Amino acid sequence: MLWKIPFELQERQNPLKNFNRRPNPVDLSESWVINDDLAIGLYQGSYPGLKLASALTYPIVFVPVSFMGLPIPTSKNPRTQEMLDAIMAGAITTLQRLFQLRRIVGTSWIWPNWDAKNSRIYHELIPNASVVDIIRSIDSGEVLQIITEEQITVKVAENQTSVITRKRYFTATSVRVEYTGDVPANLVNRQTRNPSGIMPIPFANDVLDNSIRGQSVFGRLLSDLKNYHDTDLKWTQTLVKFNVKMVQSITAKPADWFEQNPQFGGADSFDIEKAELLMNKHGEEETEFVFPEAAMTEAFEKKLGQNFYKIVQGSGVPEMAFGLVTTGNHASAEEQMTTLANTVRDDQTQIDAPIHEYFAACLRLMAGATMTQVDPEFDHGWNDLEVVSQETKAKIFQMFSDGMSKLAGAAAMPLETQHKLFLMTYPKATEADFEVWRTGLDKAAKYKQFQTATYTEALDAEGSEE
Repeated sequence: MLWKIPFELQERQNPLKNFNRRPNPVDLSESWVINDDLAIGLYQGSYPGLKLASALTYPIVFVPVSFMGLPIPTSKNPRTQEMLDAIMAGAITTLQRLFQLRRIVGTSWIWPNWDAKNSRIYHELIPNASVVDIIRSIDSGEVLQIITEEQITVKVAENQTSVITRKRYFTATSVRVEYTGDVPANLVNRQTRNPSGIMPIPFANDVLDNSIRGQSVFGRLLSDLKNYHDTDLKWTQTLVKFNVKMVQSITAKPADWFEQNPQFGGADSFDIEKAELLMNKHGEEETEFVFPEAAMTEAFEKKLGQNFYKIVQGSGVPEMAFGLVTTGNHASAEEQMTTLANTVRDDQTQIDAPIHEYFAACLRLMAGATMTQVDPEFDHGWNDLEVVSQETKAKIFQMFSDGMSKLAGAAAMPLETQHKLFLMTYPKATEADFEVWRTGLDKAAKYKQFQTATYTEALDAEGSEE
């Protein structure tokens, strides 16, 4: 590495250039995957060595996904539209989880399949790490086969588990399943037709080349998140180690001082934190408490602040999403809203193609299972409130409210600013849509206030004369 050579030599060379390799290695194996344990553990606050930075990862994932809303498929054919609405209603929760996982682990996979027993589409989320092989055409890059392998622990009886290895081979025409291990009698190896005609669909984040898999939003931030955790941990350890110290000046033997302070029981049991009253001889004995130097804590605080703003800058999510009010030389609230809207639109654009493929597969499944002729041509957009069902619109508004609740100062945000952010998120929305959201938000706030109010306060709020 050029960084390891002396500084004077570094100045004579360009680390961004090297000799062209002949032949140049190209990896189409897709064998490298994001460490799911690290990425998910970091987000959930359970990964060792990064726990103190986990609180910063939550808004990086949750806020953009909340403002992203939902894709809305539309068709000019009424029967097709009715079927698309039914597909959307059953997929809302799964899609939200899919969008979150995509940002956390870089690639989230979904495979829609028909559940004949319950007469519905089963939207299966497949862990990125479970996709062990992606076989592609060298000429076109087309995916020819996807192989997943999972070690599954299941309950087979009371206080009894079984460990099964399931390996699946997906192609556009068939799905082959093989079980090994402690396999129950009801599970058998099989090969079936692939009714949707598609293999598991990857929803990738930040793909820079022809790769199938994407990158976690934590990738470029990992070093700074580790730095933040280590700094915060060291600061805490330092404060604990250099706690308040007591210096006691006495004129006689220490035993004599403890004799006039019997509440402490002696030198072996004396605890400075419980020392509420000290008895000293007037003019002869003195107690002094020594506190850590302010400069020591200020250095930690400054470094932690630097780490935090590096994380904000690299995340693509504005600082107001982290619960901080915009002050000083940092971007204004309006500029930050624009940054957030751009991040959301970029996420939507990245997954437009797999979203359309996903809806098309679901439509084929439902049409085939119900023996219904549908129009295979349809469009989709994001948060098209004009054509969406009331149930889906309510879910979209809930997601927007969840995102708003995480923005600093949202409660005091002027109506004009809220309206602007609403239109940034939903360009096709009308004034009536905004009023519906506002009215629902007001009712929810009043209900929450009513729940926590006393009986008298509730009567006053309702205008009772009692």
